[in-house]
Amino acid sequence: MPSPEETIDNLRLVITEPLSIIADPKAGRFLGAAIEEFEDLAIAVACIHLFERADVEAYARGLQLCGFARQHFLRRTQATMEVDDLYSAASRAQGDLAAYVAGDDALFTDIVSRSAAEPLGGEYEDDFRYRKILHALMSGPIDDQQLALLIDQFERARQGKEASRSALCRAFQEGDQEEFWPAFATLHADVEKQRASPAGTDDPWPEIYRRIWLEGLVWLAVARRLRGWPSPEAEYPLCPSWGRRRQTPPTAGENIFLTLPIRK
Repeated sequence: MPSPEETIDNLRLVITEPLSIIADPKAGRFLGAAIEEFEDLAIAVACIHLFERADVEAYARGLQLCGFARQHFLRRTQATMEVDDLYSAASRAQGDLAAYVAGDDALFTDIVSRSAAEPLGGEYEDDFRYRKILHALMSGPIDDQQLALLIDQFERARQGKEASRSALCRAFQEGDQEEFWPAFATLHADVEKQRASPAGTDDPWPEIYRRIWLEGLVWLAVARRLRGWPSPEAEYPLCPSWGRRRQTPPTAGENIFLTLPIRK
């Protein structure tokens, strides 16, 4: 089995492929897929730092780098007026959640400000509405009327699906801690079950980055931040206590995307 250092070195080599596409000002329709792959690999690097090296600072910088990638993509598509209906979808992104968990509120806020106000052509409306709920909670505090409106929009869009996420949202809206934590545990179990299935690739990276559930880490943070609800469980397998939201951003990491072109 490779050491953590060897795994990180291998990941850095793999990252060069999507990064070379991102660096190409004429990447066109290949840009979105490259950004998404880069996000996954940045999270994988973060997970190695967290689980194998117990380096929470490097973990946070890995999540921050994931956020920088999403920010670059949104800046670039806005500058060229070439919105990608598939990869620009807010619900596909991980960089917004990653930036929030890393404690970089300025980066998270910028990503959200650049995200579409309505679902794009390649996006399921229920996924979009749910992500908007998370964005509002992460941006908090949020007034009851705004939260109720966002949840009602999600309820209309989900058409009976996403029952676990619906229960979680409703419990949070109603301030019902007794219902919230069982709903969270149910959703965590659902995600664990999904991730237990093979990733459908021989590459080890999906198995690495699936060790962290960013959505769950966000819910744990907003429950404490906005409701004052401490988690009844010290640990959740996909949301370890040492990987939860930071109160401050990591020490300045290099934003490699600042040197890349925005326009052709």
